[in-house]
Amino acid sequence: MKELIIQKNDASQRLDKFLLKAFPNLHKGALYKAVRNKKIKVNRKRAQFDQILQEGDHILLFLAPDLLETKPQTMEKRPDLDVVYEDENLIAANKPAGLLSVKDSAESQDTLNDRLLWHLYKNGEYDPAAEQSFRPALAHRLDRNTSGLVLAAKNAESARTLAEAIRERALKKATWPLPAKSPFRDILKSG
Repeated sequence: MKELIIQKNDASQRLDKFLLKAFPNLHKGALYKAVRNKKIKVNRKRAQFDQILQEGDHILLFLAPDLLETKPQTMEKRPDLDVVYEDENLIAANKPAGLLSVKDSAESQDTLNDRLLWHLYKNGEYDPAAEQSFRPALAHRLDRNTSGLVLAAKNAESARTLAEAIRERALKKATWPLPAKSPFRDILKSG
């Protein structure tokens, strides 16, 4: 038996999504069968695969140990992240042309996302061993040969907020220099 307690960054997601991220060896078929056979409990009650987890929930897993193995997360030293803005929830970083935003293959590559993780790790804001399913990540990407600002979320709540803002088109992309008729020109001149 394995017991997990849902942390802040793990809350507000479906049970099945959380478990599939937390345990890479657990495949969907075994997960759904375990839920049907009552081998997964949330707060000592029968679990539903689509139930939304809350901070502080207790998950009991009565599954084979090989399904519950986790891969140790290691952090490789990376070049410094060019941070333009940072607060407790998000980072705006400058991505130079020629650098990938995220990995495009399994082999080791220098990416903006890895630089973000290293930046947070060395500043004590991210500990991969302490997280069960969340990793800070970029909210969007830029092509390899494109330079510009990229937003990244430092916690799950800000990741959801940024994703929703992008989906609802509340955030707009802009090229620099701004076009002559851009409403942002006046804002930038006055600031």
